[in-house]
Amino acid sequence: MSANPDGYLDERDNFFWAAGMDATQANEAEQIAARMNLSFAIDSGWLQTFKAGLRFTDREATNRDTGYNWQPLSQWWQGDAQGNWPGHLASMDQYITGDSRLFDFSDFFRGRANLPGALWVASDSLVKNMHANAALIQQSLVNGAGWAPDTFLDGDTNLQNEKTYAAFALLRFGNEIGVGTLDGNVGVRVVRTDYTASGSARQPDWTTHPLLNNNGDPDFVAKYGTGAWLPNHFDDSYQDVLPSLNVRWKLNEELQFRFAASKAIARPALDQLTANLSLGGDIQTTYLPPDPDDPQAPQVPAAEVVTSFNGSGGNPLLRPMEATQLDAAAEWYFAPQGSLYTTLFYKDIENYLLRGTQVQHLFGRDWEVDTTVNGDQGTVRGFEVGYSQFYDALPGWLRGLGVQANFTYVDSRGGSPTAGPTGDAATVPPGLPLEGLSKKSYNVVGLYQRGPVEARLAYNWRQRWLLTTHDGDGKGSVWNDDYGQLDASVFVRLNDHIQIGLEGNNLTNTTQKLLVGPYRYTLAADSNTPEYNVNYTDWRLYQNAWFTFDRRFALTARVTF
Repeated sequence: MSANPDGYLDERDNFFWAAGMDATQANEAEQIAARMNLSFAIDSGWLQTFKAGLRFTDREATNRDTGYNWQPLSQWWQGDAQGNWPGHLASMDQYITGDSRLFDFSDFFRGRANLPGALWVASDSLVKNMHANAALIQQSLVNGAGWAPDTFLDGDTNLQNEKTYAAFALLRFGNEIGVGTLDGNVGVRVVRTDYTASGSARQPDWTTHPLLNNNGDPDFVAKYGTGAWLPNHFDDSYQDVLPSLNVRWKLNEELQFRFAASKAIARPALDQLTANLSLGGDIQTTYLPPDPDDPQAPQVPAAEVVTSFNGSGGNPLLRPMEATQLDAAAEWYFAPQGSLYTTLFYKDIENYLLRGTQVQHLFGRDWEVDTTVNGDQGTVRGFEVGYSQFYDALPGWLRGLGVQANFTYVDSRGGSPTAGPTGDAATVPPGLPLEGLSKKSYNVVGLYQRGPVEARLAYNWRQRWLLTTHDGDGKGSVWNDDYGQLDASVFVRLNDHIQIGLEGNNLTNTTQKLLVGPYRYTLAADSNTPEYNVNYTDWRLYQNAWFTFDRRFALTARVTF
């Protein structure tokens, strides 16, 4: 990016105070947990031990968040106090001049991006505490109404409580069988979860639409469109039975096989379960026939009707993700400090989390809410191979050298988001993988451990993975491109209590890249006429953003006592 003429961006009078945006959070949470376990030894052939227990948790959280309070300070599209348009701009060389500074961008992206040398920006002292500086900032409000500090409103607070009651039983077994030994455990955990969320839902403000009665309901606006924040409370509870089985067949000291089957859950995060919503809708206006005597006269509205009821926010009705999982592994310990293994795995996942829409019944009617939803069913299957060895047969100090390496392949299948109020999800093709899972990944680690010295050099790489099915505009999916990173550390033990070390992360200074796509083009939502590229899917992924996190170094001391 360049500026024409040269030096234009160095002049403060070419910049103006455009907008202010503050955000305030005040959160607190606490959890109480109690458990009791009992264990019994059994001397009866196959049966070895029996263990059982109870666990209770009570978690409460209060989250307050104003959201982003973007308001203009001075904009071209603002009229002045007398209603003249365009409005005046608050030039930086005339308003709060002492709180602007010339910021040097020459090292942006470590100098690898072509940008102008500097830009005029707000000073750190001005923006670090916008509320305390509100009166100063508002000096630039030359066009009437604009930014003012945000405060907590009724709809900014969300109260959540989660109680869990769990009981488990585990039986360990083992004995010699044929060639080798068979051992393992079988168990079950039963969990009940009680959950409540209290927040507010903000109705759309339709009070400025006097003709809006939705086909004859005189109380329509009073019931659904006052613009008020109204209480929104949810109670929910669910039970899960989670069995597990782990079996190991040990042929000899070098070779053994494992098999595992289990069911597991992962609860949604509290920010996904919030009860706060902002509601809206699309209004369609019909007009009286034009005046035949004055065809140029403005059209006169005859009636207004809400054609869709929608919104966005949290989803207190989310269920936990459930996974029924099978694993099988073969392990070969070919040396005292050397092993080779392979693992096959399959997971059948239900209620996985993704962005979509859900119908929520509020104030006596249904609203289609853009939120986090539970997907129907997904699968994860694949394999992993790994190798680990210290080369203790080498002479002298070299016997401290070692290597660890593994490779993982994951094939996952999920779903695409459901179509939202504007049909945005229709632009996302079906058959996307589950979020956060790379198809291929590997790790290679060089090790050294001998005497007081421990060192490692690790390279971790993973193939492109899906971050979210919706980008910020709700039009496509966002991916993290292939990413590899080199890390290293060396530690020296001075005595039995003190160890010092140097750690380095991202030594390759790898750039993180985000991609968007693929996009599916379909028929227009309100027409039978095909749009351009109708029913065509563009499978290409387009660069969206780059990030650099720099190399990072840390000097560490570990003390054991």
